Parts: sequence; structure tokens; C-alpha cells
Amino acid sequence: MEIKSKPVDLPSDGYFYPEDHPLSKGTIEIRHMTAADEDILTDETLIQKGEVIDRLLESVIVEEGIDLDDVLNGDIGGIMLATRILAYGPSYAYETECPVCGEQNQKTAKLTEIQSKDVPFEEYDRNQTEFEFTLPVTGKDVVFGLLTRGDIQNINSEIDRVKRNAKGRDGKRKAGQQVSTNMTTRLRYLLEEVDGSRDIKDIRKFVSQMPAKDSLSLRQEVERVNPDLNLDHEFVCDFCAHMEEMRIPLDETFFFPTG
Repeated sequence: MEIKSKPVDLPSDGYFYPEDHPLSKGTIEIRHMTAADEDILTDETLIQKGEVIDRLLESVIVEEGIDLDDVLNGDIGGIMLATRILAYGPSYAYETECPVCGEQNQKTAKLTEIQSKDVPFEEYDRNQTEFEFTLPVTGKDVVFGLLTRGDIQNINSEIDRVKRNAKGRDGKRKAGQQVSTNMTTRLRYLLEEVDGSRDIKDIRKFVSQMPAKDSLSLRQEVERVNPDLNLDHEFVCDFCAHMEEMRIPLDETFFFPTG
């Protein structure tokens, strides 16, 4: 039996890839999941290594020459969304914790209603992969790139390594060990150039001393440019009636329908 496949529109519209990249056309061909693909989702080794999503997507992507490490992270979300809808339909039941009362809420989202976020593509050239920005406090001109799946994996690995090295055998932080490097690690991967220098030592030094307002402004600019899904929805707690904007979770549990 032939397994059906279909082209999927990417949140980036292929805009921020090099011209010769297979995704620069703005779509990717994926096929329906099979029972064999569900085996990937329950593989204990892949779960422990944190490789479940990557192996699943590599399995369902039909096109040749796609390296997930080079795919923009926002497009990974788009591929996950399309894969989930093709496999199990648009209804997604999930559990989320109320940030106020702490109770677990059972919610349902209609996945076909999720749209790509608005990106000002008209401000940029197609196939542009680097973006200029002037920091408001230091006045430094910087160049940043958009994070790929490979970047995110490397960032998480580096952060985890720092956390492990900071703990003793009792699981507590060693005396004198540095705090989490979540923010500075991410900024280092974003920045391609600072004040005309592309030397990683100069970038690392600048990031460690960057004023908080410059850091915030840069992150806001990256968020404005970065293609992604709009996963925000209005959450209302079933127990305490607290309301706020929250994101629909996209993780391994996304592919385990409960209703």
C-alpha cells in the first residue's frame, strides 16, 4: 500500500534560507505517519537521548537532502504541526498547569486553527540569512542569524554540560560554581558579528558584559524577525478562573493523542 504524502507550507515561507537550500521554495514534502513511526516515539533509547522528535521527522520527510540541523527552528514546529494533523487529525487534548493555583487542567486545541506568526518579510531580501541591528545602550552594531534545529540542540547540550559540571555528587551546586548560562549561551549562538568583529572570543567577551537592556532589545528584534508558529492561546483555569496568554506545548507528548 502506498503511503500518501503532501507538501507543507513552512512558517518561514523559505525566505531566510540560502538560495540553493532545498527549503528555500517554502514547502517540504512529508508523508503520513505509520505504526512503525509510532515505534520511534516509544523507543526508550531515543527518549533518553532526547532524539525522538528528530528521528520521527527524519522518517516522515519525503524529500532528499534535508538536514534537520540546517532547518530553522520555527520551521521545525511547522513540520511537527503538519505531521501531527496528518497522523491523528486536528483535535489535540493536552494537560497544562495553572501558574497561579498549580492545578492540572485538561484542554483541547484545534490544530488547524494555528497560524504562522506575522513576520515583516517585506523589510528583507529573499535568501537573507544575516540581520543587522544597533543596540540601544552601547550603540554597538551587531549582526545576528536565526537559530536552526542544530543550534538549539547545541545550546541545550552546552547548558546541560554546565549544569552537570556545577553539581557535586550530592546533586547540589558546588561552592563557587557559576550560575546557569541559559541567556548568554543563546546570545552567543545568535550573534555572528559585534562591532565589525566575527572572532568568537570577541563575541563571547561582549555577551558576558552586555547591558541587560541591550540583551532584551536584541532578543525582541530576533523574535520580530524569526518565523515561527503562533502558539499563544487564552488560558482560563478550570479551578481558579485565572486567565492569561499561554503557549500550546509542542514536545514529545504532542504525538500521543489522548482524545
